[in-house]
Amino acid sequence: MTAILAIARNTLSETLRQNVYGLVLALAGLLIVFSPHIAMFTFVDSTKLVLDMGLATILLAGLFLGVLCSATVVNREIEGRTALTVLSKPVSRESFVLGKFLGLALAVTVAVYILGIVLMLTYRFGVKDAVWIELDWGVVAGMSLAVLGALLIGLFQNYFFARPFITVMVWALAATMTLCLIYFAIYDKEYQWSGFGAGLNWQVAVSVLLVLQAVLVLVAVALVASTRVRIVASLTITTAAFLAGLLSKFMYDQILQLGALARWPAEALYAVLPNLQLYWVQEAMAERGPRPWEHEFKQIPWEYVGSTALYTVLYLAAVLALGMVLFARREVRE
Repeated sequence: MTAILAIARNTLSETLRQNVYGLVLALAGLLIVFSPHIAMFTFVDSTKLVLDMGLATILLAGLFLGVLCSATVVNREIEGRTALTVLSKPVSRESFVLGKFLGLALAVTVAVYILGIVLMLTYRFGVKDAVWIELDWGVVAGMSLAVLGALLIGLFQNYFFARPFITVMVWALAATMTLCLIYFAIYDKEYQWSGFGAGLNWQVAVSVLLVLQAVLVLVAVALVASTRVRIVASLTITTAAFLAGLLSKFMYDQILQLGALARWPAEALYAVLPNLQLYWVQEAMAERGPRPWEHEFKQIPWEYVGSTALYTVLYLAAVLALGMVLFARREVRE
């Protein structure tokens, strides 16, 4: 366990200092922030579109972070013989794979956490569908101050203490965005004290929690692929798993229509492929609002969140076991 935690801590530190991590986080955050301006030109429920765009952005950001970062901390270490130094110590290959996954999972979770807060605050900001709709510009001011504060902290630590700028800024941004979230959770849109939690839609947070589970599945797939192939092939494999996961239930139903003999192949395929539709519940939880083009979201049952978490843990265990087998056969000698 000590070796696993040490590898995870080193992987987390190495991942957070990468330029691509900060770039993907910044681009995803900007896309979520500007999504209300895109949604206002559509003829559908704009608030629902903001939520869908935000969750899709978080999912794709997690996909790219998982592939790009795993290629750096796993494949390049193997090809650069850095992994040989670790494995020459009393560290098993299974511990190496598990430690790398835990480090990558923590790094991606931090990114999803920050983007999830941005989405919650953007959802509160609203969409200018009509002239009488009042936007909450205080949210924009709060997020701007949070980003500016994190930027200043990162610059200060980098200049005076030579600490990695991106790493410090990411942790500082997580802290400042948390404070921003707490403030807007206490005060409603009229900025009156309304009790903690009344100022935000917490069903957005539950939706982000489900998407995080899908991201962790994709990170595990990317990690396993990186133990054997390079970044382009790893991206191809992870993207294929992503697309197959979105269509797994559809393919299962289509294969079943071929007859009774197709039942076992259909169930086997459905068990192997990740069912990413389990984590996307916005359509099922949406119902018509007071106007035909508006939607209201029902509460996502915690029993459903728990069942998906159990599925995620079991699927991660299976994928990581496969990764350990594949890495055990990988040559890392000089």
